[in-house]
Amino acid sequence: MTKARLRIQLGNDTYDLEEGDSMYYEADVEHSFTNIGNADCHYYLVIDSNNAHL
Repeated sequence: MTKARLRIQLGNDTYDLEEGDSMYYEADVEHSFTNIGNADCHYYLVIDSNNAHL
């Protein structure tokens, strides 16, 4: 997270991230992102497919 606050829903679990926080999760888990602050939310989403199972 580089700016504001972000709620991440992973399956049945919820995580609130703030500036400076980071998170790792497997992409095959159902997920969603929600801006929970009053400002624009800025974050980086990095996808690593080196070990992708096809």
